[in-house]
Amino acid sequence: MMDKKHFLLESVTVSSKSIAYSIDKLLSGMIVAAKINNFYAAHEIESIVDNCNHIGFRWFDNLSLGYIGVSISEHLSMPNGKSEYFDRISKVYMNLDIIFGRHNNPKDKLLNFLKNSFSCGIAFDANYQNFYAPGIIEAQMKGRLIHIDGSRQPSVLPGCKPINELSVVLYLQAPEKGGELQIFNKEEEPSDRYREVTFEPNEREKLLEQICQNRENILIQPNAGDLIIFANCYYHQVLPSEGQKYRIAYLTSIYSIDSNLVIWV
Repeated sequence: MMDKKHFLLESVTVSSKSIAYSIDKLLSGMIVAAKINNFYAAHEIESIVDNCNHIGFRWFDNLSLGYIGVSISEHLSMPNGKSEYFDRISKVYMNLDIIFGRHNNPKDKLLNFLKNSFSCGIAFDANYQNFYAPGIIEAQMKGRLIHIDGSRQPSVLPGCKPINELSVVLYLQAPEKGGELQIFNKEEEPSDRYREVTFEPNEREKLLEQICQNRENILIQPNAGDLIIFANCYYHQVLPSEGQKYRIAYLTSIYSIDSNLVIWV
């Protein structure tokens, strides 16, 4: 478990050396989160958001939550499972190229910054001979309650157990107010019990609030263009947005597997 003195947010500039060094410190537990300022410039962000609206989101929950892309967990609800998931992947990559530009995709930018220091790539499924989705774009108003991202897909890559898991958030649009990422100084433990299926949703929410109550925390503002990488084994939440603008972000994950860094969502 990370010592309190290591519960730190590090702010760095956009360079291969600084980003790789932050990733190394995240993996070793020296910091809990890194903020890469202006990963995309303001004029790039404006164009990217326009392209997102042109492609269009899949909306849920009375237009309070929208997605562009597909995450691996969605294959669980698809009639044809992973086969259907991979059928959709080519469109996912095509849409991301349209939104960001073929040579300006965040997964490519991130890989280019990391490749000189790490062995890294997009997660690949040998059985289906295809790459997984490199990221998903989310538009959100209500926020997300306290949760853990870690160990979500332990069996997707057979025989691979991630050593470390990092969540990646690229802010594309900030709301007028709110939308902050709040990370609590509390890792998941078996005694937390919140994953027990016997709990009703509201009971689970109350338990998670109790678990994180009075905990030291880091509050990260959703500044458009900034890239946030954090250790997702810590409880965290996204605060609700206020105003007319959605909090829009590109989301992905970095997994440390057998000395390799693997990106997928």
